[in-house]
Amino acid sequence: MAADEHPDIRIAAACHDRRGREEHGCFLVEGRRAVGDFLAAGWRARRRFLPQGEPVPAGWEDAIPVSERARRRLSAQSTPSGWAALFPLPEPIRPAGGLVLVGVQDPGNVGTLVRAAAAFAWPGVVLVGGADPWAPKVVQASAGALARIPVLRLPADAAPGAVLDGPAAALVVRDGVAPEQVPPPRWLLVGGEADGLPAAWAAAATPCTLPMPGGTESLNAAMAGTLALYLLRPRG
Repeated sequence: MAADEHPDIRIAAACHDRRGREEHGCFLVEGRRAVGDFLAAGWRARRRFLPQGEPVPAGWEDAIPVSERARRRLSAQSTPSGWAALFPLPEPIRPAGGLVLVGVQDPGNVGTLVRAAAAFAWPGVVLVGGADPWAPKVVQASAGALARIPVLRLPADAAPGAVLDGPAAALVVRDGVAPEQVPPPRWLLVGGEADGLPAAWAAAATPCTLPMPGGTESLNAAMAGTLALYLLRPRG
């Protein structure tokens, strides 16, 4: 069998959408550094790919060399590098606190917020509906952070009681208290880009509003959430 006809290339291409990821039980990570982040965190790749003609690094001896045509097929990026890996979808782990994203649909925002949660030492991330955390654009935007932080995805109709078991702060555009007035939270809630937090979730937490003396009405979910993750970060 020619390398470009290997069935795992077809599986990698199928993992561009959620149905394919669920069917095959795996997700795609692209880029040599990103793959290395997952491997360094103890993840075991189901299959690795490397550009045809490149020297084979130590540990990549079983990788499939892919032509330029094949790398475009398996990649979700506009300029694929050819370095990629398939990893098994992880077992769900309920974190003991962390960031809760309720209805955040934009994959770039989700990946950025996962990265920020990991950077500021939050215990985990819970997604209620919204973007699939294992979608290629989320994985790319997380810059390897998905390898280092527990992530749990719940259905869009999950109630606050299914998650919140301690003090929580809800990031709202207005009518909340400043971050320094919020009791130390176990959970930080961030809502969707268009509609914000549903009423039931907002009512289950202390409302927190970022002061914006410059007069800007609001920030997008990724920017506002990152600032709040830093300002309300666990203090040990």
